[in-house]
Amino acid sequence: MAIGDYLKAERIIKIPWYQKALALLLVSAVIFILYYFTIDRSYRNQIDQLNSELTQLQKSITELMAVKDSLQVFETQNKILKKELEKAMTKLPTKTQIDELLKDVTVRAKTNGIEVTTFERKGDQTQTLYVEVPVKMKLRSNFFAMMIFLNELARMERIVNITNLQVQRAKEKGMLEANFTLLAYRFKEEAQVTEEKKGKAQPTKTR
Repeated sequence: MAIGDYLKAERIIKIPWYQKALALLLVSAVIFILYYFTIDRSYRNQIDQLNSELTQLQKSITELMAVKDSLQVFETQNKILKKELEKAMTKLPTKTQIDELLKDVTVRAKTNGIEVTTFERKGDQTQTLYVEVPVKMKLRSNFFAMMIFLNELARMERIVNITNLQVQRAKEKGMLEANFTLLAYRFKEEAQVTEEKKGKAQPTKTR
């Protein structure tokens, strides 16, 4: 050992114990401060950032799950509605069957002893999925026959509806007169749908 090193060692040994303890405490404090303001703070910032990203990710996952659930509900409801629409469309006669349906209405009326004084078919009204066939009707009968006839219309397999119903006493005793519009519905033919699409697709001519 060199003489200089030996003298330094002797000086350290001669330092009082409390000074040694204080020096050790100061060194520990410096190390702790350096660790806290450098390594520990850096780790804490990274942890905070990761926690923030994790929270945002969990929020995004929750939103995606909600969208997925809503989409599944929509698809289920859409399938149900399509089935109901297909079922309803089977109750609509075609263009060639509508005359038979209207004839059936008049037959039912006469079978119940009802006098059909007016049966006037109006112009068809095209809707999105079907065509309305309005018929202006005027009937004369007693109350019970009228009720039976209207009940039969409501129970028909084909869909028919009655609008603008007006009932009044007839000149004959115990008789009623009923004025209304019978709405029958027929299936929109594929050719008609195609023509409508072509009409919408054609650009308007400019002069």
